[in-house]
Amino acid sequence: MIPDFIKKRLPLYLALALALATALLYLPSTGFDFINMDDPQYVVENEIVQKGLTVWGVKSVFTTPMESYWIPVTWISLMTDAEFFGLGAGGFHRTNVLLHALNVLLLFAFLHRATGSPWKSFFAAALWALHPMRVESVAWITARKDLLSGFFFLAGLLAYLEYAKNRKKWGYSAALALMFIGLASKPIVVVFPVVLLIVDLWPLERYSGKENLQKLLLEKIPFFALGGLFALLTIRNQSVSLVPGDAYPLSQRVSDVATSYFYYINEALWPAKRLILDRTSSIHLTGFGALLAWVFLLLVTFEAWKKKGKFPAVNASWLWYLATMLPVSGIVAVGLNSVADRFTYLPHIGLSILTVWGLDAVIGNRRDLRKAAVGFFFICAALLAFASGSYLMKWKNGVTLFSYQVENGGSGFAERVLAGAYEDAGRNEEALTHFKISVEKEPGEAITYNNMGVLLGKMGRHEEAAEAFKKSLDINSWSWDAHFNLAVASATLRDEATALAHYLQAISINPSHWPSLYNAGLIYSGRGDYASAVPLFQKAAWLRPGNSGAYKELAIALAKTGREQESVGYFERAVEIEPENPDHNFNLALALFKTGQTGRAAAFFEKTLSLDPSNGAAHFNYGLMLEKTGKRKEAQNHFREVLKQYPGNEEALKALLRTGEGADG
Repeated sequence: MIPDFIKKRLPLYLALALALATALLYLPSTGFDFINMDDPQYVVENEIVQKGLTVWGVKSVFTTPMESYWIPVTWISLMTDAEFFGLGAGGFHRTNVLLHALNVLLLFAFLHRATGSPWKSFFAAALWALHPMRVESVAWITARKDLLSGFFFLAGLLAYLEYAKNRKKWGYSAALALMFIGLASKPIVVVFPVVLLIVDLWPLERYSGKENLQKLLLEKIPFFALGGLFALLTIRNQSVSLVPGDAYPLSQRVSDVATSYFYYINEALWPAKRLILDRTSSIHLTGFGALLAWVFLLLVTFEAWKKKGKFPAVNASWLWYLATMLPVSGIVAVGLNSVADRFTYLPHIGLSILTVWGLDAVIGNRRDLRKAAVGFFFICAALLAFASGSYLMKWKNGVTLFSYQVENGGSGFAERVLAGAYEDAGRNEEALTHFKISVEKEPGEAITYNNMGVLLGKMGRHEEAAEAFKKSLDINSWSWDAHFNLAVASATLRDEATALAHYLQAISINPSHWPSLYNAGLIYSGRGDYASAVPLFQKAAWLRPGNSGAYKELAIALAKTGREQESVGYFERAVEIEPENPDHNFNLALALFKTGQTGRAAAFFEKTLSLDPSNGAAHFNYGLMLEKTGKRKEAQNHFREVLKQYPGNEEALKALLRTGEGADG
């Protein structure tokens, strides 16, 4: 028997239990490191995130797709972590754990408020929260977009509940707004309007037949329009990530849709071995096998729909699973993975509801079976939590995670990623060993040669690095990354012509590759070809408006081509970005002096010398300006400072003699 004081606040206590269990399960991850797959691009090497919350950063994430996504909310979330918790991995992991715990509470709140059943809502939320297939989304910092999109998706359902159940109009507007924010976290939220129609069936029971179907559809039009807009935007942004049609034909993708549904059900029922790098053909069936999968899928769906009156929860939860799984079922081939645990973050909510409400429908009112089912649930929850905790510990860092991967399916791809993890850990010889194993297993992978070349360059073996990059380009001549790396290696080997050629090749393939633009500009400037350098630095500065170096080099190149007045503005921008940089202040002072703005120039000469009192060039040029404006005694002081540092400097001696007579004007 449950005491009365608990019964009165049962939903609250159940919610607290869910939050506590989830937080305790994932607490160890707050001490984990980054991993070397996508975390570098999303956080570790991402200039926007590294700088924290900046006006430039916020503007950039709203105006420029990054990593083939337009997900500004996710980027701002990561920027916020960097701003308030620093650049260590711990703060990012804590936010992931917090978001997952909040999502569990949102799911419980939605199910409880929609169905009035606290215990079934608790069981479904717990199954979903503690399942090992959630580990990837929580322990991987890059998977922040799954957690954030899930948060706004579930919050949107709660808002819609207020509209549909309590007739509050603000709920409709809030649901639409939350869908937009969710889409700006990850485009998987395009399925939101379909899920709204499903919850209209159950648990809201708004669908009463053809007579009100039109009304339900019409009120979803803004949601479908928003989803369609984001779908088009995502397809455009991910065009470079789409697997070519000849590599993954439509016929195979259609076959994989049905088989993937059953693959994920099987993994949910028996999550024995979890792998982040599952690039296997485990869901690929052809011919009769694919046909059988489709027939079975359609039969199950037809049977669930046929009995929706008797088992509405079973039908709705099955439809939830089908709808939310479709975008990641393989119908659209993007990226490396054909299957991944993170793909199930929203779909498995449907399976969890199906399990609990389906079992409840089977048991009915038989008290003995109900008690047994409750006991069985807690045993299952404990086993799932144990399995999740065990798998979670593999995520400590890249070496532990990908060593586990190699032990359980050591493909060339897995070897390559493990090599990268060893490289990040500073264990270069071990990294090189695994790169070589990767090449042996998959000799046709251009990226492996490219990554091995980067490692060889770090080890000072630049000739070998250049050869590795050339092999990479022999396999894939369109790799701007390999062209760039070969250019860097060539520059290190003092082969400037080859370096420039490959920087320009990289730019022709990827016109927005900032390092290639910048480095090619430096080579042109070094040759004295400032006219060729200017457009490269202009593009580089436009792409990285927060990088002072690009503005400085652009300003120098402009000044060298006779556009001194124009150069002043770019020197000023460099100082705005790094106001305490003595070189930037000196360059601006010199440009102002040369353009006749001596009053402003004096202030920046003074700032330069306050930051770098031994800057001989600043003393000399400041002295020249003071001499020109008639302040000879002050000029002498600066010329003497030059001679203290560089005794016998002829230019300073001449200037000192020249200003030796006369007085200030």
